[in-house]
Amino acid sequence: MFSTLRTGWIAVALSVMGGLFATAAQAGPPSMMFQAGYGKMVEDGAPNGDLAFHGNAFMMANPVIGVGAEGGYAWLGSTATNTAFGDIKTNVWHVTGNVRVRGVTGSIRPYGIGGLGVYGLHESDNTGSGSDTKFGFNIGGGLTHKFPDSSTGLSLEARWHMVSSVPNSFSNPASTTPFENSTLNMVTITAGVDFN
Repeated sequence: MFSTLRTGWIAVALSVMGGLFATAAQAGPPSMMFQAGYGKMVEDGAPNGDLAFHGNAFMMANPVIGVGAEGGYAWLGSTATNTAFGDIKTNVWHVTGNVRVRGVTGSIRPYGIGGLGVYGLHESDNTGSGSDTKFGFNIGGGLTHKFPDSSTGLSLEARWHMVSSVPNSFSNPASTTPFENSTLNMVTITAGVDFN
């Protein structure tokens, strides 16, 4: 049942995004953002967190709503183990379709952002590595400071990412049940440049 429900929500989201893309196709130049900061999984026993970054581009359906694509990568740090295999290093990349809703007046402008797509998970230790690709989504918000008479601004953002049906070995490398599935939850806090 969960799989059918999830498939339905994905279909609805893709339909809405397709409609927004069609509307945005007649819009002006894209709005782009590049941010870097810190990424951390929130599960018990998760790695200690490390550098995360993402870049996106939005076609604006109107001044407030934009639809676009995003790519990102997070080095999530390493988990110490008591074995000869060495520390377990964990990384996550994502490619998602996103929607952004933003304020359009004032020098400080809030925005909300969310999207869904593909997340790639990678782990490695001294003996080898493993990878997996799963469906996931993200949601968050931030603030943009717009410079007067300029199309450039500075931004600060917090985002939550959730990846479904992840083997416990990815979401909790210290798990005693590494082959059972769970959910990976990751938080990113980033700052960067906004081009409009």
